[in-house]
Amino acid sequence: MRLGIRRGNLRAKIVAWSFVPTIIILAIVMVVNYYGFQRLTEDLVFTRDEELTTMAAGQLALQLAREPDLLVLVSAYDVYQDDPTFQSLVVSLVGGTISLRAGSAGSAYLVDDSGRVIYHTVSRYRGQSFSGQVAVQRVLAGERGTVRTVDPDGVAIVASFAPVPDTPWGLVNQESWETLGAAARVYRQLLFGLLVLAVVVPTVVTAIGVRQITQPMDRLADAAGQIARGNFEQRIQVSTGDILEELAEQFNHMATRLQESYTYLEQRVAVRTRELATLNEVAFVLSEPWDLEPRLTRAVDIVLGLLEMEMGEVRLLREGAGLVPCAQCGPACDVPRLLGLPAEPAGVSPAGLPTEPLVVENTYDLGGGQAWAEGVRAMIVLPLRAKDRLLGCMTLATRRGPRPFTQEEETLLRSVSDQVGLAVENARLHEEARQRAVAEERNRLARELHDSVAQMLYGVTLYAEATARQLTAGDVAVAGEQLRVLREMAQDALREMLLSVFALRPSVLQQEGLVGALRLRLEAVEGRGGLATELDVGEVGRLSAECEEGIYGIVQEALNNVLRHAQAHHVVVRLHQDGCGVVLEVADDGVGFDTESARAHGGLGLVGMAERAARIGGQLRVVSEPGAGTRVILQIDRAA
Repeated sequence: MRLGIRRGNLRAKIVAWSFVPTIIILAIVMVVNYYGFQRLTEDLVFTRDEELTTMAAGQLALQLAREPDLLVLVSAYDVYQDDPTFQSLVVSLVGGTISLRAGSAGSAYLVDDSGRVIYHTVSRYRGQSFSGQVAVQRVLAGERGTVRTVDPDGVAIVASFAPVPDTPWGLVNQESWETLGAAARVYRQLLFGLLVLAVVVPTVVTAIGVRQITQPMDRLADAAGQIARGNFEQRIQVSTGDILEELAEQFNHMATRLQESYTYLEQRVAVRTRELATLNEVAFVLSEPWDLEPRLTRAVDIVLGLLEMEMGEVRLLREGAGLVPCAQCGPACDVPRLLGLPAEPAGVSPAGLPTEPLVVENTYDLGGGQAWAEGVRAMIVLPLRAKDRLLGCMTLATRRGPRPFTQEEETLLRSVSDQVGLAVENARLHEEARQRAVAEERNRLARELHDSVAQMLYGVTLYAEATARQLTAGDVAVAGEQLRVLREMAQDALREMLLSVFALRPSVLQQEGLVGALRLRLEAVEGRGGLATELDVGEVGRLSAECEEGIYGIVQEALNNVLRHAQAHHVVVRLHQDGCGVVLEVADDGVGFDTESARAHGGLGLVGMAERAARIGGQLRVVSEPGAGTRVILQIDRAA
């Protein structure tokens, strides 16, 4: 639709820019001609009426000269009285001359020196005073001429005037301006008709000619639209023998080239898409949390499928062992053996590993060595690196060949080898980190056992020996008290041991969730340590991972304090939701403590719990008194 509007606009613009100046000029000519004609007509009418009125005044003077008594009679007699005799006399003497001058389209009248009408062709004006009329004022001043004015009825007129010679009278002749302008209006209509004819005929002819020009352009625009929508087979035929035909030929040539380019581009995009998909799949496989060897095997299998090859393996350098197979698809590809490399040739590591990509498109070029003998026809060996450190190599081979490797394939394989090298290095670093973590945890556990459990067990041993001596001596009461202390020390040692064993477990928060982790902690540590435990969980809604981790850490620290310091028999963990948010409470019936003193000395892990609460947007309160147990309360608003 918009394309059609644009085409219509093109035709309209061509016609408009062709004829708008002509129309403007013709309109100006018409206006100037019309007003010139009107002005000329006005001048001619004015001159004619002035001359005719002057002639009529002269004729009237001659007629009055033949009747000298009439002038004397008018001067001595009140001509304005309704005297039929006198009126008949005036009409018979001057009426014919004046009426003849007025004709059928106008009127004429004779006034005396005071502006009173002596005679008027319209009888109702006879005897009236016309002294206010411009023509009367000027004729009584002795002037002659023509003027445009209005009559006593307000009608636009042309009045010509002239004084009657040898008399104090004046003759005025007037015609309607509307009647005089009739010819000008006819002329104006004629001019307008000629203007319309001068515009319409060339416009129609030009529009037809422009259409003959724009039709091929319309077809060209349609074809361009089809190409824009992906129809590259669109062609147009124009037989005008001019530049439009040449333009159509160039368009067809362009369409052909575009079709070829698009076909090639589609092929390249398809290949590149497969390559990128392979890279993504390899990256995904190498990032999976599996063992390294299955990941490398799967990555090699993916690359072999893309390149349509059958043999591939990854070998890694091991200290003291050289190249060790780590992943394999199809028969083994022992690089030094297949290539027949010497121990330390140029460009090869001491372990027989190429330091740069080695492309063999035809193994027969190697002199028909071991690779050719085993049916390998083409192969490519890519070193695996990480931070400029040689880690091993990846070998891909095929029994179908010779097989050329394109530049794009080599670039793809370099990227894959970089990803494999990074995965190998990450696996090595992860294993080193794991071993360091195990060693650190072993050392930490050893320190804790030495500082706590070992000391407690040593104390248990001392009390056991003392109790044995008391029993031998027959002091049963003292021995009983020592046995009670011995039992408490053994219980404390057991609890510390349970805490250490629980800390060695993998994080249960991700596996069991917050509620499951709390229940497991109470069962595995406090429950086995001889405490009565209670877990009260209400509907708390969905919490963020950070919030759950913070809550779990606070509960662990509070329970550790109960085990080590509270001497409690019962502990309760409550987790529910109120109008403000989530509320956590850990309460025990232990010995309690002075909170102000504990905060001043920074003991019992209060600072750490407060920091955890602040990180998750919560507020921590600790309520305790000596001998009244302890309550740890965490309030988290809904925003957290």
